[in-house]
Amino acid sequence: WAAVHGVFVAGASIGAVAAWRTNENVRCETHRAYQQARASEERFRSTFENAPVGMALFEVHGPEAWRLFQVNDALCRFLGYPVEEIVGRPLCDLPYHDDVGACVASINALLSEDLPTSVIEARYVRPDGEVVSGILHCSILRDQAGTPIHGIAQLHDTTERRRAEDALRESRERLQAVLDNAKAAIYVKDLDGRYVMVNADAAALAGRTPEE
Repeated sequence: WAAVHGVFVAGASIGAVAAWRTNENVRCETHRAYQQARASEERFRSTFENAPVGMALFEVHGPEAWRLFQVNDALCRFLGYPVEEIVGRPLCDLPYHDDVGACVASINALLSEDLPTSVIEARYVRPDGEVVSGILHCSILRDQAGTPIHGIAQLHDTTERRRAEDALRESRERLQAVLDNAKAAIYVKDLDGRYVMVNADAAALAGRTPEE
């Protein structure tokens, strides 16, 4: 019996040590996973806050859907509002009123059509009345089961590009007006010999309309 008892005690001790090591391994793995999650969260927070483009997180469920709950400094600078005047507002409440409808349709498609992302260019009005423009990229963050958690928005400033395009268009319109009122047939060709501008008299000589 003494021998049997000794074997039993030894076996129990080995089992206890094995169990302790298993628990210790589990604790180590849990701590490692926790540290990795914290590091990932910190990287995201740093990227979000220091991004050169406007970024925001918004709700996607219930009556609070599309409401912003976190924004970065770049978005505040672009819109011209302090953070406390942006957080809590619906995402589609931000654009110029004529662009709200297109913004709503674009973002609703993210959930209703299960799209990976939506992209729309819209105008925004700052508190001083200045109109700026930006391309809004939105996507939905989902869990492993595919259930939406929250939305991520990025707003890229396109104001200078739009202003340059508008200035070029206005310049061409003014030039076209001058050509159309000239008492002569006038046309402009590019380096490849293609017509880029013609007035009505020049088109008439060719037997065509200026659009042709």
